[in-house]
Amino acid sequence: MSKKIILFLIVASFFSRFSFARAEVVINEIELSPTAERFLELYNESDVAVDLTDWYMQRKTANGSSFDSLVSSTNFKGKTIDAHGYFVISKNPLNNSNIVFNSLTLTESNAIQLKNLNGDVVDKVGWGSSLDCAGLCPPNPSEGQSIQRTESGSWVVATPTPGVENEATNISSAEISSSGSAVISTGAVAETKSKTIEEQKIKVQIIAKPVALVGLPVTFEGITTGISGEKINYGKYFWNFGDGDSKEVSINGMGSLQKFTHTYFYSGEYEVSLEYYMNYYGNIPDASSKMTVKAVGADVSISSVGDANDFYVELTNNTGYDADISNWVLKSDTKSFSFPRNTILKSKKKIMISSQITNLSISDKNSLKLMTGQGKIVFDYRASVFTPAIILSSSKKVVPKVATLVSDVPVIIPSKVQVQDLSASTSASLDGSASAVSSDTGKSNGVRTYILTTIFTVFLGMSAGSVYYIRQKKVVHNAGDDFKILDE
Repeated sequence: MSKKIILFLIVASFFSRFSFARAEVVINEIELSPTAERFLELYNESDVAVDLTDWYMQRKTANGSSFDSLVSSTNFKGKTIDAHGYFVISKNPLNNSNIVFNSLTLTESNAIQLKNLNGDVVDKVGWGSSLDCAGLCPPNPSEGQSIQRTESGSWVVATPTPGVENEATNISSAEISSSGSAVISTGAVAETKSKTIEEQKIKVQIIAKPVALVGLPVTFEGITTGISGEKINYGKYFWNFGDGDSKEVSINGMGSLQKFTHTYFYSGEYEVSLEYYMNYYGNIPDASSKMTVKAVGADVSISSVGDANDFYVELTNNTGYDADISNWVLKSDTKSFSFPRNTILKSKKKIMISSQITNLSISDKNSLKLMTGQGKIVFDYRASVFTPAIILSSSKKVVPKVATLVSDVPVIIPSKVQVQDLSASTSASLDGSASAVSSDTGKSNGVRTYILTTIFTVFLGMSAGSVYYIRQKKVVHNAGDDFKILDE
């Protein structure tokens, strides 16, 4: 054998061994949708922690000609991935998120690559019809599914497991191909950590908005899925709403479980828990989930209305949260207008509704109310424009308070009644006026009693004198009354 051939074999062996060297950190799992649950996961194959400072990730779209930024190095600053550990980058907070990146964009037929601080490509993967897959491409995962790396370096579609061992474990390419599942070997990518096959898992999810308005119903729904993401439509749910109330719901085999509502009566943060039981008579849940619902005051007001020429209605959301006013009603004594579904009033914002839409007019002004779809009054416009007034008689007697409407409706005041104008007074002034009235009334009563007593005493004296005088006038003197007969 010639020296050239021997030298060629030595060089080829060297580079062959180099190309199959183990990568320290690899891309391990990717979920595209639903968007709120989107994430990608890295795995550290080495026995030591790896500092990810100045690392970054790039993405190429299906029709892209080059890789653009996906997760910049700024996000990795000071981050470390533990030995044989997982590192999760998610669009929204997940239980095991290491980086929450709201701009995380992953779509069908993309390719992504991980680079270290030197700009070297550490790992790369593509899926769907991407032209840059570092091998054959795994399929686009469906909603609620992820693509996961197996022990052999192949990729499968399975139930997402961010931050923990994959559902797809040490399954060979031959086994997966024979089962009909879509799995593609990446070839150039080194194998990942050996994983233990897990039992099939059932997952339950709470579907509800994280913010509820106090006194108004919030909609809850539970969804249970099996290992392949299929919906399970049998068994029962047990709900605990965190405010002392609970609910048990059975699921029939037709999957006709309806959404239901729950109402929080006080502000606060409530932990909602959901347990799923496959057996209706079971005591141990097969799956469970939790979420926090924050209840805030329903502070939505009718802040302004128009005039006879243009009777608009302006609503203001005074809370720090968006308010869903779907099916709420603007109602007067004679008319009503219902807001269509998906009507959202943004936090601290206003909306104006034209009379051409509501069919309301100036005649509805003084009986206008904002109500929920369940008939609960959220805001009474007539009550909001009332101010108190105190009416006093000329003799200082207190007459019951009358609410005076600040509008075009006149206030009728009975004749011979003196009105004390307190419209500019503060509440303290009103209290002081009431005290003064009470004091004056007490003094008046005292004077009246004194006068009556004096008159009565004089009357008695004059009456007694008159009787005495009259009796004296009736006495008749006879002749001889001036003499007294003495017995000798």
